Amino acid sequence: YKKVKNIKENKLINVVAINKAVSDRKGELKFIHNEENFGDNRIQSPSALPYPPLTRRSNTVLTVCLDELLKNEVRIDLIKIDVQGWEPKVIAGARKIIKKCRPILFLEFNGNYKMIKLLKKYYKYIFTIDYWFYILRKGINVDKKTGYADLVMGIKTNIYEQYKNLQWRKVIKKILGYNKLWQ
Repeated sequence: YKKVKNIKENKLINVVAINKAVSDRKGELKFIHNEENFGDNRIQSPSALPYPPLTRRSNTVLTVCLDELLKNEVRIDLIKIDVQGWEPKVIAGARKIIKKCRPILFLEFNGNYKMIKLLKKYYKYIFTIDYWFYILRKGINVDKKTGYADLVMGIKTNIYEQYKNLQWRKVIKKILGYNKLWQ
């Protein structure tokens, strides 16, 4: 509901809200709502231990893979993924898109080097967005305090030279050409 409200309030005409979770296959999974930290809502892996009931509630969500959901799209320029550790599943479900379109990827990385190995097949350049300064750094630099890194991947070298001193929001704005998106 909040996402749809945000789309309407910002008059975004090129955004479609789909009430499904993205994963590596079609199905159903448990979605955990963190009542204390709305930025920490997540899919619960079937093998994971349950979260404490006092701070979280859950419901079942339908899942879809991006390859199936976006199979009729001719061009995909950018994919942004921040799904609290579920990134490898999203990437696995977007392999065809990544291979075909090579979109610029912005994603959170939490130490899953198997996912990085797969992405290195398609992306020559991987940069870390420094958490504190929002500046691109070459390579993968996991933050010692948080245990993760925000990454951007591209197939051209000039993405680093072109954007190394810009804040990541300005990077996305420049790539997509939106002037009102981050105001």
